[in-house]
Amino acid sequence: MIARIFLLTQSPYTRHMASSVNADVMRSAGFEFIVLDTTDLLLPDLRGIHGELAAGEDVRRIANWDDLREISAQLTTNDVVVFWGAYYNRQLSEATPVYDIVSSSNALIGAVNSGHRPSHLAHSKDVGYFVTRLGRQLVDLISHPSEHGPKLVRRLTGSTSLAFPSRSVSPSNAHLRRPLDYLWTGTMIAPVSQAIISATTHVRYIHTFEYEKMQHVQIRPLEECSQIVYLEGMGPRHPDYVVQGTNPYSISSDKYDALIRRALTSIAKSSGCEVIIAAHPRAPRGSLEGRYGDYPVVYEETARLIASARVVVDAEGSTSVGMAAVANRPILFLHSKGFGKVGYRFKKDFARWLGAPILDIDSPLDKWSIPIVDEEAYANYVRQFLRRQGSRSEPFWEQVLGDLGLDFAQQDRTKS
Repeated sequence: MIARIFLLTQSPYTRHMASSVNADVMRSAGFEFIVLDTTDLLLPDLRGIHGELAAGEDVRRIANWDDLREISAQLTTNDVVVFWGAYYNRQLSEATPVYDIVSSSNALIGAVNSGHRPSHLAHSKDVGYFVTRLGRQLVDLISHPSEHGPKLVRRLTGSTSLAFPSRSVSPSNAHLRRPLDYLWTGTMIAPVSQAIISATTHVRYIHTFEYEKMQHVQIRPLEECSQIVYLEGMGPRHPDYVVQGTNPYSISSDKYDALIRRALTSIAKSSGCEVIIAAHPRAPRGSLEGRYGDYPVVYEETARLIASARVVVDAEGSTSVGMAAVANRPILFLHSKGFGKVGYRFKKDFARWLGAPILDIDSPLDKWSIPIVDEEAYANYVRQFLRRQGSRSEPFWEQVLGDLGLDFAQQDRTKS
């Protein structure tokens, strides 16, 4: 009997992820491949922004909860359901019903977790930030002790718990839901809810998709490169903000575009390099032209562009920065007060790990220089967030299929 692999997605923005799965490879390995699109259950507004999942895949759209229950009831021990992009948080939150319904089936349950942001460095390595933060919290504590006392304790203890995530399920959650059978991840498990990971979960550290993409392009010598690659991040128009109804930006999309355009123009003029816009993978084709002046926009080829870049520029704290680290490309981060404090914190983490500068673009960039790559910092970044030292080099999905093939072979032996 042919085993089936169901890739369960939570919204159309994962269509670029689903399209990166080589269905032919899965079929040649003896698996039937089906994409389950559960957008209408949790994030129906995203369909109007992004449309359907990529054409060419065997996609089944889940219309309602009864439809999901019916599919789950039909799953057998020869099936595996892989969650992608659903549980990258420490709480299951609104996605819990989807997980509970599917995990109550007879299928194997797995999850893919790839594309990691750098973690906060220890406060001892960021003394200025620690002193400023602690001073601000002490002022709050003195002025309103009853309100800020418990909050300060939670913040301090919360920082410790995030630095040392546990693999075990808490006793309060252990009896509520079945844990994952498999977790295939890049270098860490911290972003995945601990409520669905237990000692029985087979955790496999493979590498991130950013790392894998760079293995399929030719990285040119830096001295032969003459283009600036801007990693477009969609800014205030990012679809997550549209759906959530909250936006960290205090400036309009037009103001955002103008700030980025001015900064890129200054960088291009002083460096003598041409600028190319690497479109965000969730940006529909044709949606970015003209937003950053006459600079050309290239869709779905970020890895190739970075492999030929003289400088990589980022304004969002994108995980695509990892590709620049693999290619040993100089990185510049751009920031404005209008981008919000959370965005700055992300970029500050990236900048500290990579030894890269952050440029303030609220004023014209009169003075700047192409930074020198800190090769030791880059190598450490790759080990921490892209590929663990000593991990296997086979493509991500080939390693997944290897795990599943072994597991099904063991099932067959048991049945016989």
